[in-house]
Amino acid sequence: MILTVTLNAAIDKRYVVDDFKVGEVNRVRECTYVPGGKGLNVSKPASIYGAEVVATGFVGGHAGNYIEDALKPFGIKSAFYHVDAESRSCINIWDEVNHVQTEFLEPGFTLTEADFEGFEKKFRELVKDASVVAMSGSVPKGLDGTAYQRLVKIVKDAGKPVILDTSGKLLEEGIKAAPTLIKPNIDEIRMLTGKHCDDINDIIEAAKAIHAGGVEIVAVSLGADGSLAVGEEGIFRAIVPKIDAVNTVGCGDSMIAGFALGLSEGLSLEETLRSMVDAKTLNDERWTPYVVSGQQYWVRAVHYYGAWLISVVNLDRQCSQATDGMLAFAQPDGVLLAGTRPEEGELSHYISLTAETEGLVLEYYVPSTDMDLDNAMNLALAVGITAVLAAICFVIWYLRSNVVHPLDALVDAMRRISAGDLSVRADWNPVNLELQQVKEAFNVMLNEIETLKIEQYEQKLDAERQEMAALKMQIRPHFFLNNLKLIYALAETGQTQQIQRMILLLSKHLRYVMDYKRETTSLRDETNFCQNYMEMTGIGQKFPPICRVTVSLDLQEMQLPAMTLLTLAENSVKHATRPDRPLTVQITAKSLPMEGEKLVNITVRDNGDGFPEEVMKELNSGKQMATGHYGLTNVQRRCALLFGPDFAMTFTNAAAGGAVVEMYIPLPDAAEEAKEEEKHETD
Repeated sequence: MILTVTLNAAIDKRYVVDDFKVGEVNRVRECTYVPGGKGLNVSKPASIYGAEVVATGFVGGHAGNYIEDALKPFGIKSAFYHVDAESRSCINIWDEVNHVQTEFLEPGFTLTEADFEGFEKKFRELVKDASVVAMSGSVPKGLDGTAYQRLVKIVKDAGKPVILDTSGKLLEEGIKAAPTLIKPNIDEIRMLTGKHCDDINDIIEAAKAIHAGGVEIVAVSLGADGSLAVGEEGIFRAIVPKIDAVNTVGCGDSMIAGFALGLSEGLSLEETLRSMVDAKTLNDERWTPYVVSGQQYWVRAVHYYGAWLISVVNLDRQCSQATDGMLAFAQPDGVLLAGTRPEEGELSHYISLTAETEGLVLEYYVPSTDMDLDNAMNLALAVGITAVLAAICFVIWYLRSNVVHPLDALVDAMRRISAGDLSVRADWNPVNLELQQVKEAFNVMLNEIETLKIEQYEQKLDAERQEMAALKMQIRPHFFLNNLKLIYALAETGQTQQIQRMILLLSKHLRYVMDYKRETTSLRDETNFCQNYMEMTGIGQKFPPICRVTVSLDLQEMQLPAMTLLTLAENSVKHATRPDRPLTVQITAKSLPMEGEKLVNITVRDNGDGFPEEVMKELNSGKQMATGHYGLTNVQRRCALLFGPDFAMTFTNAAAGGAVVEMYIPLPDAAEEAKEEEKHETD
C-alpha cells in the first residue's frame, strides 16, 4: 500500500468563462471541482496504475467531507485527520477567449500543536501497513519548518521508505531526518548546497553531497531535460521524448508517483527510472477506460512513425449531446460506463439501436410514445427515418471531407502567412477541380513571395552587419582607455604585483575583443569576462567590487552581442562605486513562460545610487543621448539589430536603491526551430 501525505489539501475549482472582466459580472460557462494538493496529485496516477493508495493529511468541515468523497471515483481510500475549520479552496479562472488564467488561493485553516500531535498518533498506525510513504506540498499555518522532519522520522523508525517533495525551509529541515528520496529542482538544490549548479557536472556534485549526507536517492528535476538521479547504484540520467506540452501542472507529482510505485514494488533505481520514461504500455492499440474528476474517458494511444497519436473521448460529454433520447456507453458485458438507460420496466416505450466497436458498445434509445410497436407501418417508418438520417450524415461527412476541410486548411495557411510564416504550403488533395486550381495558384504565389522576401532580407542583413561592426569599433576605445588609466594610476603608486595581475587580466580581454570576426558570444563567456573585468577594477581598492552571476542551465550557450553585459558592468563601476562599501553587481538570466516563443529575461542590478531621473527617462525613450551614457545606448542599438524589433530594454531604480537594467529577448520556439532545420535538410 502507498500512503500519500497532503497536509494542506484543498478543493481545486476551475471556472471557464468567456472574456473575463475585472469588476463586472462574469457568467461561468463550465465549472469543475476536484480534490487538490500535491500529495493528492501523487495519489491519482498511482491509483490509475493499479496500486492500492491511502491518502492522509488534514481536512475540515463540509469541504473536507467533499474532498474525501471526491477521491472515491479514483479508487483512493481516505484516512484524513479532521479538524473543525473548513478546508481551503483554490480557484482557477480560465478565460476561453483571451487564453488567460487567473488564480485565487485561500490561506486555509491554522493548526495547533495539539492538532499535529493527534495527527502523528494516527499517522504512526497508518505507516504500519504502508510499503512506501510519499509526502508532498506545503503545510497549513501554525506548523513550523520541522513538520515534515518529524513525520519522516516516524517512517524511518518504522523501517519504511519515505519520499519527501517540498521546498524552502520544510525541505531544508526535512532532509535532516534523512528521507529515502527527495526531488529538488535546480533552484532548490542550489539552496541546499550553496553551489551554483550552472552545468550538469555541478548538479551531479551537489546531488552527491546531499546523498553523502544520508539521503539515499536524490532525484533532480531538470524540466524538459528529464531528470537526474544519484544513489548507491550510481548516477542515472533519464531523458524523455520532446513533446509540445499543453500543461505542465502535475508533471513533478507524476514523477513522485513513479518513484513511489518503484519503491513499493522493490525495483532498483535504474528500473524505476526506466519505467517512468518507457512508453511501451501505451502501445497496446486498444481503448482503455479512465475516470478523471468523476468523468468517464475512453483513451487510445498508437505509435506512428516516431510519434504518438492519442485519442481521448469524453463519454459523459458525448452522452450529454443526446437531446431526443437516451445515449449510453457500456462494456461488452453490459456494465454501464457513461450515460443513462431506460428503467427495465420502461424499455417497451423505446426503440433501441446498438453498435459495438473496439470493446465499446453504443446504446441509443429513441422514445416511442406516439408509436405502436405492434404496427409494422410505424416500425418501417422508424427504419426509413433512420436511413434518411444515415444518408444525411453521409452527405455531411462528404462535404466536410472534400469541401470544408480543404477550405479550413486554406484559411489556416493564410493565418500563418499573416503571422510571417512563408514556409507553409497547401498540401491537401481535393477531388474538386476548382479547389485543385486554387491550391496550385496558392502555392505558386507563395513561392514568388518567398523568393522576393529572401532577396530583400539579404540586402537588409548586409546593411545591418555593417552597422553592427561600426558600433563594435566605437565601444572598444571607450573600454580600453579606462583600463589604461587604471594601470597608469597603479604605476604611480609603485604597485608592481597589481600591475602584473592587471596586465594578465587585460590580456584576456584583448584576445576576446580583438576577434573582429566575432559578431556574437555566448552568455557563459560574456558573464565570465564580466567577472574578469570586476577583478581588474578591484585591484588596489579597499573595497573590491563583487560580481554575482546566476544563469539558467538552458541559457548558458545563448548568443548575444559581444561586450553587451560588460558595458553594463562597466557603467555600474563608473557611476555606482562608493568609498564606504563594496560595489555589488548581480547578473541573472532566466526564461519566462510564453506561448509560441521563448522569452529570456537578463537583469543587471547594482547597489549604487541608481539612475538620475532625467537620465533614466531619456534612456527609456530609446533616443540616442547627446552626451554621457553612450555605452548604454550603444548596447540598446546592437541588441535591437541582433534580436529584432521585439527586443526590449528598460532602465529603472530598485526600491531599496541601485540601478536596474533589464533586457527582454525573444527567441524562436524550439519546436519551430526543429521544423525549420528539418526543412533545410530536406531541401
